Amino acid sequence: MTLVLEIGWSESATAVAVVDTAAHSKVGEGRAAHPGAADSFADPAGWWSAAAEATRHALDGLVAIGLQPSDLRTVVVSAGDPPGGLVALGADGTLVHPAVLGSHTASAADADWLCSHVDGGRDAWMAATDVLPTAGSTVALLSWLHRSAPDAWASATRFTLPAGWLVERLGGEPALGIHDAVGTAVLDHHTGERWRTDLLAVVDGDRDWVAALPRIVPAARPVGLVSPAAADELGIPARVPLHVGGSRMDLPPTA
Repeated sequence: MTLVLEIGWSESATAVAVVDTAAHSKVGEGRAAHPGAADSFADPAGWWSAAAEATRHALDGLVAIGLQPSDLRTVVVSAGDPPGGLVALGADGTLVHPAVLGSHTASAADADWLCSHVDGGRDAWMAATDVLPTAGSTVALLSWLHRSAPDAWASATRFTLPAGWLVERLGGEPALGIHDAVGTAVLDHHTGERWRTDLLAVVDGDRDWVAALPRIVPAARPVGLVSPAAADELGIPARVPLHVGGSRMDLPPTA
């Protein structure tokens, strides 16, 4: 028996499951709703509170069958739902602007603008990424933040997605799985391993985009260890390997 704690983020809630990977079965589950988002903006602190609550419920199921949190071997953060979203961080890792969710609609104009400012337009963008930017795509939200919140833009040193924020909050390095990376609309279609900095330069040609964005890693590669502080808040073992997942968990609609 190998027990994995899976954390799945959506705009409405965080779901956590304890999975027995040998038996391909769940032995504990929990879910906690996020505080209401206003105009597609959110405070990630609410996501963390929900993750802690959902984890406690999942661990209750584990204990009910005679197992303990110390039996957990790995933590996996699944891809976010919906794709996209944006968390802008300063040099000290704190927010410089409320997190922007993938349901954000005001960035639709930015998505169109981005394609119109690339040689070859939409066809060229599709050839590069196999995904066109839409409202809520991370690259469209970057453009929106650049034009709408210049002070926050100037203060930001790096950017991630909601699932990436959770990875870092757990103690991991700045990293995203490929499913989340696709939702940015700037993942190189040909390699699946690097950002299309030429497309990102349409947003801001002066920024070092390689330094500003998380690394893209496969699910098999650990992105760090769960920190003692995060482990204490969630009630799980510290120093267990942390991974980014390849698929998002299904979450029921909020009641």
